[in-house]
Amino acid sequence: MLAIGQAIRARREELGLTQDGFANEVGFDRSYYGHIERGNYNLTLTALLRIAVALDVPAGDLLVDAQELCRAERQ
Repeated sequence: MLAIGQAIRARREELGLTQDGFANEVGFDRSYYGHIERGNYNLTLTALLRIAVALDVPAGDLLVDAQELCRAERQ
Protein backbone atom coordinates (compact mmCIF):
# COMPACT_ATOMS: atom_id res chain seq x y z
CA MET A 1 0.00 0.00 0.00
CA LEU A 2 2.92 2.30 0.67
CA ALA A 3 4.18 1.96 -2.92
CA ILE A 4 0.81 2.75 -4.51
CA GLY A 5 0.46 5.74 -2.21
CA GLN A 6 3.90 6.97 -3.26
CA ALA A 7 3.05 6.48 -6.93
CA ILE A 8 -0.17 8.44 -6.55
CA ARG A 9 1.59 11.23 -4.65
CA ALA A 10 4.31 11.48 -7.31
CA ARG A 11 1.74 11.81 -10.11
CA ARG A 12 -0.24 14.40 -8.15
CA GLU A 13 2.88 16.45 -7.46
CA GLU A 14 3.92 16.25 -11.14
CA LEU A 15 0.65 17.99 -11.94
CA GLY A 16 1.34 20.66 -9.31
CA LEU A 17 -1.78 19.79 -7.33
CA THR A 18 -2.03 20.18 -3.58
CA GLN A 19 -3.15 17.26 -1.49
CA ASP A 20 -6.14 19.21 -0.17
CA GLY A 21 -7.21 20.44 -3.58
CA PHE A 22 -6.85 17.04 -5.16
CA ALA A 23 -8.77 15.30 -2.37
CA ASN A 24 -11.58 17.78 -2.93
CA GLU A 25 -11.48 17.20 -6.70
CA VAL A 26 -11.73 13.43 -6.24
CA GLY A 27 -14.46 13.81 -3.63
CA PHE A 28 -12.51 12.33 -0.72
CA ASP A 29 -12.13 13.74 2.74
CA ARG A 30 -8.69 15.36 3.05
CA SER A 31 -7.73 13.12 5.95
CA TYR A 32 -8.79 9.94 4.13
CA TYR A 33 -6.85 10.94 1.05
CA GLY A 34 -3.76 11.70 3.11
CA HIS A 35 -3.93 8.19 4.55
CA ILE A 36 -4.07 6.77 1.02
CA GLU A 37 -0.89 8.58 0.01
CA ARG A 38 0.87 7.44 3.18
CA GLY A 39 -0.15 3.85 2.51
CA ASN A 40 -2.22 3.55 5.68
CA TYR A 41 -5.40 2.41 3.96
CA ASN A 42 -6.05 -0.43 1.57
CA LEU A 43 -7.46 1.14 -1.59
CA THR A 44 -10.61 -0.18 -3.17
CA LEU A 45 -10.66 -0.56 -6.92
CA THR A 46 -13.30 2.18 -7.05
CA ALA A 47 -11.06 4.59 -5.15
CA LEU A 48 -8.08 3.76 -7.37
CA LEU A 49 -10.15 4.38 -10.50
CA ARG A 50 -11.45 7.72 -9.18
CA ILE A 51 -7.89 8.82 -8.45
CA ALA A 52 -6.62 7.64 -11.84
CA VAL A 53 -9.37 9.50 -13.69
CA ALA A 54 -8.62 12.69 -11.75
CA LEU A 55 -4.90 12.31 -12.51
CA ASP A 56 -5.74 11.61 -16.18
CA VAL A 57 -3.67 8.43 -16.14
CA PRO A 58 -4.64 4.80 -16.65
CA ALA A 59 -5.01 3.01 -13.31
CA GLY A 60 -2.62 0.36 -14.58
CA ASP A 61 0.12 2.97 -14.89
CA LEU A 62 -0.20 3.72 -11.17
CA LEU A 63 0.15 0.01 -10.43
CA VAL A 64 3.21 -0.26 -12.68
CA ASP A 65 4.77 2.74 -10.93
CA ALA A 66 4.08 1.10 -7.55
CA GLN A 67 5.61 -2.16 -8.76
CA GLU A 68 8.75 -0.34 -9.90
CA LEU A 69 9.05 1.35 -6.50
CA CYS A 70 8.81 -2.04 -4.81
CA ARG A 71 11.53 -3.43 -7.08
CA ALA A 72 13.78 -0.45 -6.37
CA GLU A 73 13.37 -0.94 -2.63
CA ARG A 74 14.48 -4.58 -2.90
CA GLN A 75 17.75 -3.67 -4.61
